[in-house]
Amino acid sequence: MTSIYVPFDDMLEKKDISDNLRIFLLHAKGLESYNAENHREAKECFTKTLELCKAQKRPDNDVMVLSCTYYLSLMAVVLEEELEKGLNGLMFCASRLCSARRSELWKNMESAEYFSSNRFAILATATYMRVASNLSDKFEIDVHIFREFAGEAIGIFDEIDQKYGKSFSLFKIEDDTFEDSLAKAVNEILYLELRHLKPGESCDPLQHYVERLNSLQSMRLTPRLGQELNFSKVNEALILVQQNELEPALRKLNILIKSTENPNVLFRARTLKRFILQKLDN
Repeated sequence: MTSIYVPFDDMLEKKDISDNLRIFLLHAKGLESYNAENHREAKECFTKTLELCKAQKRPDNDVMVLSCTYYLSLMAVVLEEELEKGLNGLMFCASRLCSARRSELWKNMESAEYFSSNRFAILATATYMRVASNLSDKFEIDVHIFREFAGEAIGIFDEIDQKYGKSFSLFKIEDDTFEDSLAKAVNEILYLELRHLKPGESCDPLQHYVERLNSLQSMRLTPRLGQELNFSKVNEALILVQQNELEPALRKLNILIKSTENPNVLFRARTLKRFILQKLDN
C-alpha cells in the first residue's frame, strides 16, 4: 500500500486551526510516529493530545483520551520504563472501552466511527491480555478479569459480524483486524484456563474457546492472524497434555518450533516441550 505524506508539522504550526483539528492532527502524528517506532515523538504527541482533550472536557473525546492512554501505556511496557503503570493503563483502557460500548453516546455513533471504536475496543482488550500474560512472571493474573475480557472480545466480534454481514470484509485492513484481536484474546484465556486445570480434569468446559479458534482458520490469513493460529497450536498441544497424550503433543510442538520464528510462540512451545520431556523421563 502506498503511503500518503501528510505535512503534520506545517498544519500544526498554523495559529488559526480549531482545537478539534489540532487534537486530530496531534493524534494522527502520534500514530505515525508510533508506527515508525519513533517513541519519543509519539509520546510527546499523545501527551499533548491528552492535555487538549482534558481541557475541553467533552464526552465525545473519551475514545481519543483512551487511545492516547493506550499507546502511552503500551510504550511504557515496550520500553520497559514503567511496567506496572503501563500494564494498569492497558487494563484501564480495556475496562473503560468495554463499559463505554453500552453507553448511549456509543450507540449513536455513525457507522464508520462505531466500527472504528469497536475495533479499538477489541484491540485494547486483546493487547492487555497478551501483555499481562507475557508479564505473568512479574505480576499476578486475575483469571476472572481474563474471562470477562474474553467474553467482551467475542461479543464485539459477533456484534460487528451481525451488524455488517457481507460488508464486514470491506473494513478489513492488513494490521489489527477483528480476527487477529479475537484470536489473541481467546488464545490467552484458553492458555490461562488450561494452566489452571488439575491433572486429568476435563477440557470440555473450554471447548467453546477451541471451536472459536477453529472457526478463524477459514478467515483471510493476515500475518498477525497466522501468528495467532500458531499460538493456538500451543494450546492444542496443552490440551493433549491434559489428556495425557504426551507423544502426540510433543510431535505437534516439534513441527511448530521448526515452522515459526516468533519469539513469544517459541517461548511457550519450548516451555511446554521441556515439561513434556520431563514427564516422559519420569
